[in-house]
Amino acid sequence: MQSLTRSQPSSRWPRAAHVLAVLAAASLALVGCSSSDESSVESTGPSAAFADSLIVFQSDGRVRTILPDGTTSSVVTSETPDGQEHPDWSRDGKRIVFETQSSQLWTVNSDGSDPVAAYECVSPCQALQDAAWSPDGTEIAFVVAESEDGATTSRAAIVALNLATGDVRTIYADTSGTVWLYHPRWSGDGQSIVFEEDKFASNLLSEEETTSMAVAVVPTQGATAPKYLVTLSGPFEGPGAPDPDWSPVDDLIVFSRDDNLSTIRADGSGEVQVTGFDSVEEHAIQPTFTPDGSAIVFTYVTGEFDVDDSPTAALIGLDGTGQVVVGGGGVTITHPRFQP
Repeated sequence: MQSLTRSQPSSRWPRAAHVLAVLAAASLALVGCSSSDESSVESTGPSAAFADSLIVFQSDGRVRTILPDGTTSSVVTSETPDGQEHPDWSRDGKRIVFETQSSQLWTVNSDGSDPVAAYECVSPCQALQDAAWSPDGTEIAFVVAESEDGATTSRAAIVALNLATGDVRTIYADTSGTVWLYHPRWSGDGQSIVFEEDKFASNLLSEEETTSMAVAVVPTQGATAPKYLVTLSGPFEGPGAPDPDWSPVDDLIVFSRDDNLSTIRADGSGEVQVTGFDSVEEHAIQPTFTPDGSAIVFTYVTGEFDVDDSPTAALIGLDGTGQVVVGGGGVTITHPRFQP
């Protein structure tokens, strides 16, 4: 079963419930190593510069890697629990971080060796996810949701784990109970973080109604009130999540709006729509920048959600040109990220 968005025991991850059902019938089997005679990577366009770079992604409860031409696909590690999701690379391209079952953070070498349990969600923590390695490699930011009574949300926070000491510091927190935070991503200089803020109709952990989503920015030190760049109002149908990412070389942020990709400056100016999909037969979600910031890799879904979805990875230039499908080999790909 694939997850195009988020999954966790609580209903506070409502888009996951939708998309878990979406791909229950559309999941494609993955093999440990596959090959394809037909490469989906063109010799020109944004893909050419990344032909030898691994793509890390999640599929069928496991974090995997694949070459852009689809000739090599493998499970990163079988030595950690299932329910592996939301992988990210260290900036030196040597290690991968991901969560398992929304309760543990793991890091592992890109070849699958040396898996390390880096952090565990314990009460009052109810869930963690969306780990992101800092540019200097010293910290991993992720989101946590907490409950004091097991029934309502008491705190949602973006925190950072110091890999040398094991200490965890809070970057930004919301204690309203109606807000959950998602998908923190560092700026290239490590001084700011962009994230998604979702507001719910109540503070119940079982609440499924999302009333608004926003893309916001906070400093990584001394954060108080966030700066809101984009606010999306409900009702929401389908995945819908902005899932923002920050360019490693610029003040540019990419996010998904209505199953299309848009970019915006960190000061909230200059929003530009990158893709022009119909949101019926073609969808663009879960965007991330390539390591040099010159292009965007995203989950490319063809077909109508809930009916005939077919998720894979695609690469597109910042100006919306040169789109190519990457991965190939009949592999289902979600949450793709290129190796630095």
